[in-house]
Amino acid sequence: FTNQEYLLMLMVAICVFAAFIVISCLNADKFGRRRVIILSSVLLVVFSLLFPFLLDSAVVGQRNFVANMVFLCIGFVLMGTAFGPIGAFLPELFEANVRYSGSGIGYNLAAIVGAAFVPTIATWLSHHWGVHSVGLYLAVMAVCCLVAVLTCKETKNVDFSK
Repeated sequence: FTNQEYLLMLMVAICVFAAFIVISCLNADKFGRRRVIILSSVLLVVFSLLFPFLLDSAVVGQRNFVANMVFLCIGFVLMGTAFGPIGAFLPELFEANVRYSGSGIGYNLAAIVGAAFVPTIATWLSHHWGVHSVGLYLAVMAVCCLVAVLTCKETKNVDFSK
């Protein structure tokens, strides 16, 4: 793809990501933050294990704009669904007197561990073992999120005014 074509695909996918942040927040308020994050983590594991098939040129063809758009949009839907409820769930894990510090440290640690090194790691993995290894890396990270969330309690119905 040309740079302009790929930039267009990314811009559309980012808009999908933004929309699903809002949708997942509404679903988290309705069904529970923990449940939505667990569902998105499980679906991210499934999606990441399908990387070899979803990106296989023998299956989707060479330069298939629609197949690549679908791949990007599914990935960004799942990431937006995971990202949205965290904004409410993480601060609610801490008592009021340490909520700001606890969630701030949590967000910053997540940004470093879960985001800052990802482009470098993904590029290295893809270069040495192919793009399917990036899917496996995503699966490992989603499983880590899943384990972490499973150790937490649901905060949807907790009264924080006390």
